[in-house]
Amino acid sequence: MFPQLTDPRAANIAQAMPEGFNRHYRLFRETTREAKPRFEAADWHGQQRAQRERIEFYDLRVSEANERLSREFAAPTLPADAWQQVKLHYIGLLTNHHQPELAETFFNSLTTKLLHRSYFRNDFIFVRPAVSTEHIENEGPAARPTYRACYPTRETLRANFQVQVLSSLFYRNKGAFLVGKVINGFNEIPFALPIVHCASMPGRLTIDAALFGEEDLRLIFSFARAYCMVDMEIPSAYVQFLRSLMPKKPRAEIYNAIGLQKHGKNLFYRDFLHHLRHSSDKFRIAPGIKGMVMLVFDLPSFPCVFTVIKDFYPPPKDATREQIERAVVEYGNAIKDLGAANVFPGDMLWKNFGVTRHAKAVFYDHGEVGYSVGPKDVFPETFAPVLLGNDTVRLVFMAHHADGLDVAFWQAHKERIGAGHVHDVFPCDADKRLRPAANASAA
Repeated sequence: MFPQLTDPRAANIAQAMPEGFNRHYRLFRETTREAKPRFEAADWHGQQRAQRERIEFYDLRVSEANERLSREFAAPTLPADAWQQVKLHYIGLLTNHHQPELAETFFNSLTTKLLHRSYFRNDFIFVRPAVSTEHIENEGPAARPTYRACYPTRETLRANFQVQVLSSLFYRNKGAFLVGKVINGFNEIPFALPIVHCASMPGRLTIDAALFGEEDLRLIFSFARAYCMVDMEIPSAYVQFLRSLMPKKPRAEIYNAIGLQKHGKNLFYRDFLHHLRHSSDKFRIAPGIKGMVMLVFDLPSFPCVFTVIKDFYPPPKDATREQIERAVVEYGNAIKDLGAANVFPGDMLWKNFGVTRHAKAVFYDHGEVGYSVGPKDVFPETFAPVLLGNDTVRLVFMAHHADGLDVAFWQAHKERIGAGHVHDVFPCDADKRLRPAANASAA
């Protein structure tokens, strides 16, 4: 039965909640929009600072809205039927909203913070989207379209021969990415052009690489990379465009990649619940050789795994010589990339690194990043005896990363960072870069 909208507090609370979200997204866009002048001015420290600060925006706005609703409306004391009315009022306010899906997630975050966990139910939150994000348009006179279409010539102005490019660039680290697709008949070719400052000609910009195809783009928008900064009035339209370039990448991961990780988590939860409702299989221990650190289980029909961390781990898995060599090289690259980003994890043991589907090594023991120095931490002086006991591993590591065992290498690295230098960290392989020595600042 549709609840009667009889509680005046429900309407007032519903009105105040989107005000909190709108403040959040306005500040989110302001700092994101400033990525362009920061990039043009080569203000890399400002870019890094903005990246860190932007991550905290969401929780700060939720806390502010929670304090206001508790103070002005005694929101935690509302009965259950009143909260259902709040949700219905809120839906009405999102009808013409440009970010309704994000506003729904903000409602979920705020509601679960206001109400005790034993009190709130799925009826009070948006388990399913209530407002469609299809074909949302900004009708303002100064509004930019989500993407622009270019045609080879006026004579060949046809729908199936064109280049479509997203209107805003994607900024991350010291680069800006132009992202689009080439439409040639029934073929669509995704592409990305990383733009960097030219080291040999100060004040000039240059294209660092030409990346084509879904796999290259998935590396750029990988979960192992920092969030991109991209100015979006209608984020769902950007996600829809990016999904057309990377159909194998879930929408949740795309929202994460563009800095909207809270909604990404919401989408993952929704997708998981939807899958459970329509599947008949059971959870199981994941097939294959057991991992050293984690107990891994899955649903055979769901493309994700779930893990439980173990206190004891067995000897390493067997691998081919080629796999060992690639993993060791990428392990060394991952350590150097972490160092370039001014991150030095306390525990560099092999067990804390994993290999992605793209054969890239990533560090996943994030808890170690925040710890102080301890007696069992691994430092360059002890890399060799602790990490390179296997002769095969030692040969590969020394051939590619022998400098990583040199204390002077890390001291010089530290001094450069302390002096304000920001290193280039690129998502694509070196062989795909155009004139890397000329384009990038020297390490």
